[in-house]
Amino acid sequence: MKIFYAISLILVLFVAACAQEVQQEEVIGSEDNSVQQPAKDSAEIRILGKAGFEPLESKVKAGSSVRWINDYEKDITLTIFNDKEWYVNSDAISPGASFEQAFDEPGEYEFWTIGFGPQGAKLIVG
Repeated sequence: MKIFYAISLILVLFVAACAQEVQQEEVIGSEDNSVQQPAKDSAEIRILGKAGFEPLESKVKAGSSVRWINDYEKDITLTIFNDKEWYVNSDAISPGASFEQAFDEPGEYEFWTIGFGPQGAKLIVG
């Protein structure tokens, strides 16, 4: 009977060790959570005020338009930078209203709302 328990214990430990190795491989393989999305002809970004933007990163083709929709409870002014240099400011965007901008030049554009500052939002035009 002791041999049966010893073999069962060894078998359980072996199975547990194998399962742990599989989980570690899955975690290692998922370190890069960014999903490469194809560039689109247009994009829609929600302004959430203090909560930032949804989505935080968008990718569009050169010549495309992007529309920001104010889902925040107050007027918001959007500031856009191209390669770290000022690009354009929107007029005040009322709650529920939107601002649309065309992007002809490829590059990386950062945007944030005046009052909340940088929030890690990015637009890639290519």
